[in-house]
Amino acid sequence: MAGKSIATSIGTVNERRLRPVYDHLDNGNNKSALHEADKVLKKQRDLTAAKVLKTIALHRLGRTDEAFQLSQEVALTTPVDENSLQGLTLYYRETQRIDLIPPLYENAVSKCPGNEEYLTHLFMSYVRAGKPKDMQRVAINLFKHHPNNPYLFWGVMAIVMQAIENEKLGKAMLLPLAEKMIEKRKLEAEAETRLYLIVLDKLGKYEKAITVLEIEAKRDFTINKDSIRGMTSEFNKKLGKWAEVNSCAKKSLTKNPDVWNHTLDYLDSLERLIESEWTPDGSSDEVDFGWGSAVELFVEIKNREVAENSDRPRRGPHLAVLELAWRKAKYAADDHSDRLGSMETLIFEYVRVFCSKACCFNDVKKYVDSISHEKKTEMLEKINGLVSTEFCNKENASNGDVDDKTKEKEIVSHLTYVKLQRYLGHHESMTRNEKLHTVNELLERYEDGLRYSDYRPSTDLRAVDDYCLIASNLLYDLYLEEGDKEFAWRSIYLLELGKNKSQSNFKFKFLLIRLYCDFGIFLPCAQIYDSLEIKHVQQDSLGYLVFNSVSELGHYQLASQAFEASRAYFLSNEKDSLEFLIACFKNGTFHKIPEFVSFRDRVKRSIQATQTVMEHTYMDLVTQAEIETPLSDLLSASCLTPEMTNYEQLADNRDFTLTFDWSSDQGTPAEDRIRKSFESEKIWLRFRELQVRTIVQLLTKQNADEISCLLRDLDESVKKMSDFVGETKTSRHGPPRSRITSAQENEYPSLVCRILRLFEKILNENLETDWEATSKSVISELLESLPKESNGDGPVKDNLSADVPSCVMSQESLKNAMTLPVPDSLKSLDRRNLERLVSVSEVFSLSVLLSCTFKSNIEKIKSDALKRRRKKKGSQEPMPSVIRRYQDFVRELKDFGAKLKSSLDEARSNALAMNFALLEPTEKSGLTNGVVDDVSSQIVKLASGSLLNSIQQLCGIVDGRVKNLKMMNV
Repeated sequence: MAGKSIATSIGTVNERRLRPVYDHLDNGNNKSALHEADKVLKKQRDLTAAKVLKTIALHRLGRTDEAFQLSQEVALTTPVDENSLQGLTLYYRETQRIDLIPPLYENAVSKCPGNEEYLTHLFMSYVRAGKPKDMQRVAINLFKHHPNNPYLFWGVMAIVMQAIENEKLGKAMLLPLAEKMIEKRKLEAEAETRLYLIVLDKLGKYEKAITVLEIEAKRDFTINKDSIRGMTSEFNKKLGKWAEVNSCAKKSLTKNPDVWNHTLDYLDSLERLIESEWTPDGSSDEVDFGWGSAVELFVEIKNREVAENSDRPRRGPHLAVLELAWRKAKYAADDHSDRLGSMETLIFEYVRVFCSKACCFNDVKKYVDSISHEKKTEMLEKINGLVSTEFCNKENASNGDVDDKTKEKEIVSHLTYVKLQRYLGHHESMTRNEKLHTVNELLERYEDGLRYSDYRPSTDLRAVDDYCLIASNLLYDLYLEEGDKEFAWRSIYLLELGKNKSQSNFKFKFLLIRLYCDFGIFLPCAQIYDSLEIKHVQQDSLGYLVFNSVSELGHYQLASQAFEASRAYFLSNEKDSLEFLIACFKNGTFHKIPEFVSFRDRVKRSIQATQTVMEHTYMDLVTQAEIETPLSDLLSASCLTPEMTNYEQLADNRDFTLTFDWSSDQGTPAEDRIRKSFESEKIWLRFRELQVRTIVQLLTKQNADEISCLLRDLDESVKKMSDFVGETKTSRHGPPRSRITSAQENEYPSLVCRILRLFEKILNENLETDWEATSKSVISELLESLPKESNGDGPVKDNLSADVPSCVMSQESLKNAMTLPVPDSLKSLDRRNLERLVSVSEVFSLSVLLSCTFKSNIEKIKSDALKRRRKKKGSQEPMPSVIRRYQDFVRELKDFGAKLKSSLDEARSNALAMNFALLEPTEKSGLTNGVVDDVSSQIVKLASGSLLNSIQQLCGIVDGRVKNLKMMNV
């Protein structure tokens, strides 16, 4: 008893001494925490808890090597006190060394067998490490010492996770074992029942699962009735018992007609029963197996809905009738149109009831395609008559009897008609003048409708914004048809107007990003992308909007920020998903664990994650290595893994469902187009990875055989790229243009391969006769890639700022959208010119970096040659030819660097001249009338500022490499 009180006293003293350390760490005062920990260790040298806290402080101060060494010292003492174990666990989690956590608790359990707390922590550590076999072992051990149902089911879930990893072994041994383990215990909670159902589902024992659900339905404290009904229906589908599915769906549909899943289940089962020619027996009176019964049911539900909810109708019953007519038409079934009505009549009735809802167009779009062209035209005329409200009539619009909300409903109703008109191809058949007339009409409606949305807060979407979007789409159609960039810039002008008025409307922002990127103007894209507040999983699904263009257009600082944000997401997802799994085990929500495991695996395999690492490493080599950062520091901080990426397992998590054009050919992109885009991304990524790994190997001068293998694979990758046929059709939606297209236009892949081959020969001292010719061909190709100088007119002012304040839309802006001239400086913008400058600058940077690194090789060759001369007195053995060739190559690089700098200066002057044209309109600028409004001025300055930003960063890289060449003293 005395010993226990002494131990308690010692623990209290230690806790009091360590309290300041804990407080400093919690407040982020890591230096003070380290100081306090050292003070405690002076008094108690062997206090492991103090050492652990010192480890955490050292790590957070950036002294990672010291921290890891101290943590290993503490781990060797096999601590068993909770403070030390929890502190080391925190440190290992922060350093992503979760593989070192289980041994800590294994040692603690070996010293304190059966300790429930240590066994629980050990189990959770194996969850973090992703080792289900060890999880099973620990859970069974935990259940033996503490026979509680949750611990047994931890073990069962661990077995299920193993079965998911190995399906063959799972069905043969693991899942039957899990089934027997569950059946030996009484199910006491919903989580246990759900896990039992998961096991039975994976074993294919659907009948048994239904029996379990029937038993659960009689109990009042487990799964709710609706969930039981839904799960029973799913198991019946797997068994092919469509009569039972139909009966269950019919009851649910009668009770809750607005639940769309009930409608789909009913119609799916009805189709299967009709296809199988099912006939009822005596106990199947509640099953519908013919179209006539379905028509009667749906019409009855719809009529009841109209009678009971006429003031606030629900969409489900009305949409169900449309779905039934659509499916019935596919089977060419007996006509029940006298009871159901024709498809065009049903669509018109649906539009009449719900046209004031924004979802109306998307609801009927699917069914409109099933009717003939003549009937589509008739239906559109009827809808036009329904929704026409003389909205543009100023006298009616000024009538104060109509409130804003009512007027907004009229706007939505008319937009439903306009969207249907566009979807059915009426805009495509218009002439140029008819399209421009339609644009003017839409802009009038937009301008007049804005005042009816003033009551909404700035964070709300405005229905009237779709007028501006459709007008912008029509102008872009004209650009695609005629190739006149004036229409594209007018489209951008309208989108900028809409964005400035509705700052929370993401539709304007998405389209602006795509259009600006198409013209090589990235700076506004970065600002718009930030305003979208892309977070969490959206970094993976929507990152493609900017990832392909940010570094391709030379905005390396913004690229670094984008890559860091993307990398931070993938790292945090790895941590967070583990915590989600642990929460599932603690709370007993076992049915969610497979979902979290699948999500974690899919994000881990995302092509975006691999692109982030490869592009970031490549960009650092081009822009920072031996310019701002020593090469050794850069390579040590790189996230490049030793293993090559498995391209067969990469996942495409990009989201292309966001489309803001209602034309039938501009909707959600086809699967084939997405698949082709994904294949092209993999081809480009493989090229980039091989390029980066080869450069790193050459810079570190490692295994020559491995470099040869990498170069062989790189040649194959270049050949695949040359065989690739890119997307020919321009679109503002769907996958962006592949980087392979621009790389091939600039002959970037072949240039890279030839340069890397040159330095491989130096490394191997393989001095073939074609070395000199190859080096000269590389330089000559680089020279040919430079843009030809242009004779710019007018002075250039260097003090023009690229920062543009946001403008406020005036009433004149909408009129200016179609009347103001588009400056020639915008019309002449070509993304390919900037891409060419970027690729040439990158190749030059890599060539200089490799040349500087291989200087030591040349010096060694020269030193060896001089030694041989001294040994052979009187001998005048010529110096190895590689020295002269290397010197010539470096001199050519110096000359090329000067010419590249001249081209960049010329491009900078042209970018500055764009701003100057706004100050002094000339005939050449395209602004002869001297009229420039705020929005057009903003666009020109954004374009000029973006080009200046890119060129200045390229100049910084070239200047850095020119300095590298001067320092070589070759």
